[in-house]
Amino acid sequence: MGKKILVVDDDKDLLYGMKVWLRANGFHVFFAMDGPTAIAAAQAERPDLILLDIGLPGGDGYMIMARLRSLTPLAHIPILVMSARDATTHEKKVREAGAEGFFQKPFDSRHLLSAIQKALGVKPVAQNTERDSPPKTPIEPKAKKILIIDDDRDLLRGFRLRLTSCGFDVQIAPDAILAMQMALQFKPDLILLDIGLPGGDGYLTMTRLRSHMHLAQVPIIILTAGDASIHRDRALKAGAVAFFQKPIENQQLLAAIYSALGETKTSPAVLSPLSHPLQAAR
Repeated sequence: MGKKILVVDDDKDLLYGMKVWLRANGFHVFFAMDGPTAIAAAQAERPDLILLDIGLPGGDGYMIMARLRSLTPLAHIPILVMSARDATTHEKKVREAGAEGFFQKPFDSRHLLSAIQKALGVKPVAQNTERDSPPKTPIEPKAKKILIIDDDRDLLRGFRLRLTSCGFDVQIAPDAILAMQMALQFKPDLILLDIGLPGGDGYLTMTRLRSHMHLAQVPIIILTAGDASIHRDRALKAGAVAFFQKPIENQQLLAAIYSALGETKTSPAVLSPLSHPLQAAR
């Protein structure tokens, strides 16, 4: 496992989303939900970086930063602050307290990931391009953005590796709560959406996406381990352009992605699961 990150926040839904997202990006993650636990966790685990909220039970983020900076073994650990509080009031203050950066919630995950990598002195993971070649198509994949909404950490890592190796710009949202925020920030050209999600299922998420004028026309491909006989027709009637039952075969999914990006007005496709699932990166 890669660098260790301590996330200190009392929002359980955000913690869950951060866990899946950070692990999918190769980090080892652990958590604290209040001040005393945060200090104890930092002393026990010696993280490489801390993501810290300001408003916390048992002492706010400023108190935690002061305490960490007073402890010699922990004083050097970079801290990035995440807060829903006003940036004009707190950004300068947190930097003066020793933080490397300030991110106002809801934050852009791409900017946060870039700041994490910079603070840790690590480069973005290079993707292996010597994989199965995507179907030949006149589409220029480097210009296309795909948002994957799924809570399966291993599947997310596998999908990201395969799709980025094909030249796509890929972002992930691990639950229904972050899905809308990520979609509005990332402005994807296509969405891969699981049905079973924390914080609201895929059907509710699809309804929310379709209700927003900037997302209503984005093609959605449904991915699920659920019974196809139950979900196929419902997913397509809800507006999906394709339906896949997990495990998913590489070339079938890529073909559906290229088709959806090239001809978004074509009839919905129903694609059956085959025997070789898209493998997760290990």
